[in-house]
Amino acid sequence: MARRWPPRRRTNGCLEAEWLWLSGRASSGVQFLTPAPHSQKLRLLQVREQERDIALQIREDVKHRRNQQFTRLAEELRAEWEESQTQKIKNLEKLYLASLKNMGEGHRQAKENEPDLDGLARQAAERKKKAEMRHKEALKIQKNKKEMLTKQKTWHIKARKAALLVEKERSAKITSLQPPPPTLFEVNYFEC
Repeated sequence: MARRWPPRRRTNGCLEAEWLWLSGRASSGVQFLTPAPHSQKLRLLQVREQERDIALQIREDVKHRRNQQFTRLAEELRAEWEESQTQKIKNLEKLYLASLKNMGEGHRQAKENEPDLDGLARQAAERKKKAEMRHKEALKIQKNKKEMLTKQKTWHIKARKAALLVEKERSAKITSLQPPPPTLFEVNYFEC
């Protein structure tokens, strides 16, 4: 009989049942009894219990690791927040000290740069003159526009009046002339 490979382990850790053929007892007629169904059932229950315990342990490990990560993240975030708060406080302190140094600077600058009242009065007078000039120019422009509009509205009336005057002059001129001599065809033969 050919030799077989040594027995392999199954995924659950038990040896395969091939050892019977290795020893040669199976060929000699000796038969092994299979385990009783009751012991198989107990073994299955034991394996299930072990699997449950292993799964529970894995879940607890995962939960523990997750909690550790959350606490580490919370600590990191708190440290960042505290650092940003201290930085903000330092910046605000710097601004406060700078504003304390500059206190009264506005009054000093105001005293140094007191307004020239005479200069301001001259500027106001110049602005008033310029405003009056602009006002006069605007009135002239407005008057010219008004005249142009009235001319545009009444040009046909004036043209008609001018044409009537020309016609009156022409008719007066023609009426003041002597009548023309009668033509040969107009001679009245009955008068003779």
